[in-house]
Amino acid sequence: MCISKLEKQINYKFKNIALLEEALTHSSFKKIKKKNYERLEFLGDRVLGLVLSEYVFYTFPEAKEGVLDNYFQKFANQENLYNYAKKINLPAFIKTQKGDNLEYNKSILSDAVEAIIGAIYIDTGLNNCKNFIINNIIDKDSIYSKPLKHPKSILQEYCLDQYKSLPIYSILN
Repeated sequence: MCISKLEKQINYKFKNIALLEEALTHSSFKKIKKKNYERLEFLGDRVLGLVLSEYVFYTFPEAKEGVLDNYFQKFANQENLYNYAKKINLPAFIKTQKGDNLEYNKSILSDAVEAIIGAIYIDTGLNNCKNFIINNIIDKDSIYSKPLKHPKSILQEYCLDQYKSLPIYSILN
C-alpha cells in the first residue's frame, strides 16, 4: 500500500520518509536488510509518556498523582494504541515476516504506533509530535470520563481497606 496514504491517515507529512519506513518495519522482516522499528519505538514510548503526562497535568489541575496516573494509563496503554492502529489501518502498512499474521498482532501494532511517534519526533521535533499525540492518541470525547483503574491498584486498595496492609507478591514461574 502507498505510504502517502498513511501520511494522510495520520495527518502528518514526513520530511524524511525513511523514518516512517523504519517505523513500519518489524524485526522479522528479512526481505531487505533495513533497520526495524525497535529504536524508534523506545523513543516514541518516552515521548508519548512525556506528552501525556504534561497533558493530564494541565487538564486536571486539582487531581492528585494517583488520579493523574489513571488518566495517563487510559491513553498510554496497549489497547488504546492498538485501537488507534486499527483506526488508521496500520496492518496494511506494517512490514513483517509473511505467513505469521504478525501485522495483526496487538503488541506489534501498538509498538508501531509508538515508533511512528518516535519518527515524528526525530523528523520535526517535539511540537509536531505533541500535536500528533493530542490530536490522534487522546480521545477528547472520553478524556473527562472516569479512567479505569489498573487491576493491581484495585487489589492494593482492597487490601489496604480490608487488611490495612499491601499484598505481598511472589513470582511463581
